[in-house]
Amino acid sequence: MPAGIQTFNLDGSLEIDYTTRLGLFIGTVQTDAVHGNSTWVGPLPPGDFFFYVVPPPAQPGRTPTVWYSDGRVYWGTDVDGNGQPVFTLVPATVLYGVH
Repeated sequence: MPAGIQTFNLDGSLEIDYTTRLGLFIGTVQTDAVHGNSTWVGPLPPGDFFFYVVPPPAQPGRTPTVWYSDGRVYWGTDVDGNGQPVFTLVPATVLYGVH
């Protein structure tokens, strides 16, 4: 039985098809409120990195954007023209994996 997600354009053409590559969650990371911080997670299996931020209870600030590079998971927020964070980050739990 097939499993996954498909989305279609208004004209009925297929736009996104995740029925052939389901994701694999690999681990979790606890972020802090420091923009650009990271933690070592090691090499990931082949595939595209994906993440899901579990939002904390309501508090001022913004949940992080997350990315993977060279064995590390990084987190941060938008920056201004001088490279300074625009928003205050809130610590969060991040589930990550590949698909």
